[in-house]
Amino acid sequence: MVKNEQKELKSKSQDKRERMEHIDLQDIVEYNRTVRVKKDILVTDWFNVSLICLEEGQEIPPHPEPYAVLFHII
Repeated sequence: MVKNEQKELKSKSQDKRERMEHIDLQDIVEYNRTVRVKKDILVTDWFNVSLICLEEGQEIPPHPEPYAVLFHII
């Protein structure tokens, strides 16, 4: 790889890091006793990242999605 290509790749990488944002989930957690609370954190053409807050007894009913789904439960 020539030096100009290396500089360009380094510059693109730096741009991506500068655009990243730290989100403290504790700041946006919200519960509601009657309905689940869903907040979109990141929406792209390829995937979405959402925070879903559930009270005891609440659930996410089965439903088809046109994309893969990953749940990370805390």
